[in-house]
Amino acid sequence: MNEEVEKTNVPEDEPQGMSNASENISDEHKEEIKTNAEEISEKQEMLDSEKQEDVVKEEVSLPEATVEENKSEEIIPEVYAPKMEQAEEKVKKDEPVKKQINFSEIKPLDDFDWNSIFENVGWFHFTGITPALSDELASICLKACQTAQEKGLIVSCDLNYRNKLWSREKACSVMSELCQYVDVCIANEEDATDVFGIKASNTELTAGKLDQESYLFVAKELIERFHFSYVAITLRKSISANDNNWAAMLFNGKDAFYSREYPVHIVDRVGGGDSFGAGLIYSFLQNDTEQNIIEFAVAASCLKHSIEGDYNMVSVAEVWKLANGDGSGRVLR
Repeated sequence: MNEEVEKTNVPEDEPQGMSNASENISDEHKEEIKTNAEEISEKQEMLDSEKQEDVVKEEVSLPEATVEENKSEEIIPEVYAPKMEQAEEKVKKDEPVKKQINFSEIKPLDDFDWNSIFENVGWFHFTGITPALSDELASICLKACQTAQEKGLIVSCDLNYRNKLWSREKACSVMSELCQYVDVCIANEEDATDVFGIKASNTELTAGKLDQESYLFVAKELIERFHFSYVAITLRKSISANDNNWAAMLFNGKDAFYSREYPVHIVDRVGGGDSFGAGLIYSFLQNDTEQNIIEFAVAASCLKHSIEGDYNMVSVAEVWKLANGDGSGRVLR
C-alpha cells in the first residue's frame, strides 16, 4: 500500500520541460519578487508604526492636540482666552501645558448674581482661603456677604489663615472688612493670633500646652471687635504629629460652652476643620441647644480624623453615638 502511495505522489516520469520552466520563472521574476517583498515589509512597518502612534495618542493627551481642539472661541469663555494664548506660546516653546483653570483666576465681579444664588437660602459660609487667593475674589466675597446680610441670611466664616497665601497684615485688612457681615466666626487655636493679633495667654502650641479658659478671652475680644453672635474655636493639643487631644468651645457673648475632649489617633488630618464647621452649621440649623451644637461639631470632626480623604463619611447617628459617650468603635450590625 505504501509503495502505491509513493508512486502516486511522486511519479517517476516527470513531464519534459517542467524543471526548466520552474528555473526560468525564478530567474525572470527574482528581482521583482524581491522588490515586492521589500515594499510589503516597508508598508507593514509603517502600519505598525501608525498603530503605535494611535495607541500613544489615546493614552497621552499631547499638548499640541489639546490646544488645537480647544482653540475655537465658540467653546472657550472669554475669561479663559488669555490663558489659552499663553498655552499656545508654551507649546511653541515645547513647554508643558496646564489645562486646569484655577479658582484664583476668576476675574469678573459681576459673574455672580448673588440675589439669584441666595434665593431660598438661609445660610452662607465662606473661609479665609477664598479671599486670600486674589484681590478679585476678596471683592467677590465682600459682595456675597453684603447681599447675604441684605437678604437676611446667617453668615459664617472660618478664618482659616494660610501664611503661604497672604501676609498677616493683608489677612487682617481684608478679613476685618469681611467680618463686619459675619454672624458665626469659626477659628482654630492659632487663627485669632495670626489674623487679628489676639493671643491666648498661658498657651504654647508648639509644646502642646493649651489653656482652654484663656480662649474665652479670645472669643470675647472677637465679639467685641466684630459683634459676632457666636464664636467657635477648636482646641487642638498636639502630643505628636499622629496623636492629638481634640476639643472646642462655643461662646455667645455671655456664656461659654466647652465640649468633651477626645484623644485622637490621626489617620488623615485633612478636612478636620471643615468637618467641624459642617457639624456646627448642621446643629445650628437643627435648632439644637448650644451645648449639643458644640458637642456634635467636635464629635463629627473627631471621627473625620480617623477617615482617609477629605470627605467625612459618617452618619448623624454615628456622630451622636460618639458625642453621647460611646467611643468603643464597635461595628453597628
